[in-house]
Amino acid sequence: MLKLMDIPKLHKTNNFNLFPSSQADHLRQQTLIHMSRILTTAQAAKGLLAMGEYFHRLRTLSSLWTARSCDPSFPTQLSN
Repeated sequence: MLKLMDIPKLHKTNNFNLFPSSQADHLRQQTLIHMSRILTTAQAAKGLLAMGEYFHRLRTLSSLWTARSCDPSFPTQLSN
């Protein structure tokens, strides 16, 4: 089981001297590798489904926010 005190050890073992976008890809890859070590298949599947749903909602919210900020009919401040 991964413990909070193990996090610094993880950071020391990973190579973070890459470009920023590569760092994110590397971190995602390492997360998936470690997931298979500490979670059962069912737990990993539930976690991945939950993350997928979360990112779907985040993209939807981002799209709504972008559309709101471009539409001049939306007020820029809340009126009392």
